[in-house]
Amino acid sequence: MHTVRAIIIIMVIGLAPWHVTAEPSKPIAKFMDAPASAFDVFLFRVKEEGKCYQTYWGNPGNQKLDLCLTGLVYNFDDNIIEMNFFVYEHHELLQGISGKSKKDKEDTVKSILTKVAEIAGVEKRIHIGYSGWIQSVPIRHGWSTKNLNMNEVREEIRKRTIVRLYTDPIDGQSYKAVRSHYGEITIVPNSY
Repeated sequence: MHTVRAIIIIMVIGLAPWHVTAEPSKPIAKFMDAPASAFDVFLFRVKEEGKCYQTYWGNPGNQKLDLCLTGLVYNFDDNIIEMNFFVYEHHELLQGISGKSKKDKEDTVKSILTKVAEIAGVEKRIHIGYSGWIQSVPIRHGWSTKNLNMNEVREEIRKRTIVRLYTDPIDGQSYKAVRSHYGEITIVPNSY
């Protein structure tokens, strides 16, 4: 009886793997080895600040409608950061604009773009100066950044950011407003 037990135990131990491992595939392993710079982490944190979950088909939980950051891209060749926002037709800033003149609609869209640029930190707020996401999102994240002047970095990011605002259709016409990194604003009818 003891011999049968011993044989069964030896068979179970012999058949059981001692060390089971699963390794990532080569593309995933390369991706895991690619370092994230402080700049990458900063852009990720800015995107998280501007993200919202409201959709065209509804507003889960009846939240206050936000101006949603829908895209954040760094163009390496041009050294430009592009921030894209979308304002829904139900947003309080678009209420009461229907039926107004084209100039009134464009003035309203320009006002919303300016507000978005202030929130992002690329446009000065009256009496406060620059005080948006670019100025408030942490750069260091607790690690040492020797020889890094954070105020200088934030200012350079601010100067190199383009803000685009897209609207839902207003009386059948949607708009695209762009604030260049030089501060120039253009508003054009937008076709989807």
